[in-house]
Amino acid sequence: PYTMISTMLIFVCCLAALLGTAAGTSTIMLTTGSGTTWEMENSKHVHAGGAELSEPGYRPHGHGHPWQKAIVPSTVVGSLVANGYYQNPFYSFNLQNMDKSYFTEPWWFRSVFPIATTST
Repeated sequence: PYTMISTMLIFVCCLAALLGTAAGTSTIMLTTGSGTTWEMENSKHVHAGGAELSEPGYRPHGHGHPWQKAIVPSTVVGSLVANGYYQNPFYSFNLQNMDKSYFTEPWWFRSVFPIATTST
């Protein structure tokens, strides 16, 4: 089973791949605040694969509600705190009181952004 740490590592690796650019290409800023909107959902509530989730017309719906707003770069916990789902994890016993079962599965992060095409 996945842990909160492995979920964060998966996200960081995926984000690093998205933000990396090859020589001779333009850079697209994908961080929150750069005009890109991100959504996230626990994969146990998503009944679609990566190919379907990657389609521009895909409408996230989670488990009966829209996906949650995500902050990028950040972590699942950071976004959940920003959304008011959890209290500050660095205060008192807030981190200890979080429902750990919520982090046993990986999370999907999704955004739609334009990519310029070039002719060769």
